[in-house]
Amino acid sequence: MKPSLEVRQDKAIAALLYSTTLKEAAKSCKIGESTLLRWLKEDEAFNNRYRKTRLEAIRHSSITLQQHANIASQVLIEIATNQDTHPTARISAAKSILDFAYRSAEVDDVDARLTALENGTCKTL
Repeated sequence: MKPSLEVRQDKAIAALLYSTTLKEAAKSCKIGESTLLRWLKEDEAFNNRYRKTRLEAIRHSSITLQQHANIASQVLIEIATNQDTHPTARISAAKSILDFAYRSAEVDDVDARLTALENGTCKTL
């Protein structure tokens, strides 16, 4: 018995998320490349499910990265402060730390301004 269209499309969506090319995705879920292309170009329901699934995968990846941000910070600090590390690596780590610190301050500032606007307490921008 042949799987339903929805089951085949769900497999195609999973394949699209984990494959590096359209051809590879089509092959891994045993559908024609032209069929996969047609679904991507013409099937709104397929595209909506694909978009939703892709965004969910990105959210999960983001959570994982946030959970490990402390480890990455410690690595950068170790590289930047270790006198035995190559100077180029130390400079690169230091630049990354400064860049992240600057962006973090910028986000905090925007958040404070947005909160003030939402609360009606902002007098000037």
